[in-house]
Amino acid sequence: MIKRALSTLLMALLLGGCAITGSHQKAYPKQYTLLHTATRQSKTPPSHHYPVALRVAKLSAPIWLNKTGIYYQLLYKQRSRVSAYTQSRWVQPPPVMLGQALQQKLAKTHAFKAVTGPGGDVTPGLILHVALSNFTQRFMSRHHSKGVLAARATLVNAKTRNVLGQKTFKYEVTAPQANALGGVHALSAASRKFTGAVAQWVEHTLADCSPACLGHAGNGGHG
Repeated sequence: MIKRALSTLLMALLLGGCAITGSHQKAYPKQYTLLHTATRQSKTPPSHHYPVALRVAKLSAPIWLNKTGIYYQLLYKQRSRVSAYTQSRWVQPPPVMLGQALQQKLAKTHAFKAVTGPGGDVTPGLILHVALSNFTQRFMSRHHSKGVLAARATLVNAKTRNVLGQKTFKYEVTAPQANALGGVHALSAASRKFTGAVAQWVEHTLADCSPACLGHAGNGGHG
């Protein structure tokens, strides 16, 4: 009788173990990074070259955007509510990914002596501050959504702390499909538009005020 009871208990434990490791196995979220499209490298030299290093400061953002959630809004249902996909997320918080993309874009212009990030060892002559305020997928209907990116950029002389220019950017890109992957594609496209526009704005801002705006810059024009 005891042996039969033990056998029954052992069988129940084995079946329970199969259930835990089988059909009820935890599903891990899919992780996404910003998608980049191949672009032809320009061989033309920059129209201006500034003998200073440019630092892209750590991007600031609301607390909720400093997480890895891929956020969306159902404007047709609850306009004020922001939600995150449960089975999809970014590999890094959006401010981190955008900061890296912006640094790479500015470096490709070859307009500066160097372009560094927040932890760079090079003493900068210019600092670019960016405040990210929106990075979400907005649904106008169940099957129609857009990726929305909004941010403010401020260019500062690192030595004098003078503000050389400030501009607000906003981009809305239609998502190819009404799900998290569609949001990733749309926000990636908006990010490419944003980084390209900021790079152009920085060059134009300096072209309009140089060399006066570079006066007393941290690493000067003789380094």
